[in-house]
Amino acid sequence: MLTRLLAVLLGIWLGAQLVLGYVAAPVLFAHLPRLQAGHIAGVLFSIQSYFGLAVWALAAYVGRTQQARSLLKSRSLKLMAVLWALLAVNEWLVTPVINALKTGGSHWLLALTGGSFGLWHGVASSLYLLVSLLGLYLVARWLRFEWR
Repeated sequence: MLTRLLAVLLGIWLGAQLVLGYVAAPVLFAHLPRLQAGHIAGVLFSIQSYFGLAVWALAAYVGRTQQARSLLKSRSLKLMAVLWALLAVNEWLVTPVINALKTGGSHWLLALTGGSFGLWHGVASSLYLLVSLLGLYLVARWLRFEWR
């Protein structure tokens, strides 16, 4: 029962990940002023990140408890850990730097590394794409769409 519920949650996460990043955000920027669109997109991305952190942590827990192997022996569980870490880095490291650049504030990582808004936005977009692709692969594996 928990596995099926988790499959539904993973499907919801993946659908929201793809729609938010590749449909909703571009539509927001096409129809609203940049600052307003950026603010709304930022809030939506943050909600999506926290949802993803929760769902993938649950998936790793369920996957770990349903397998006799250790966490380090399962490729899927390693990839889930990587996905979770990428979500965390994007939400708790990259996003605060972008917010500091937008508001003219300071952030320790920005002071350490420097960079422009465009550079950090590119980092965030790249991480988002990587998480999306990794999530697509893992959801397909979870649902066993592996035609080997």
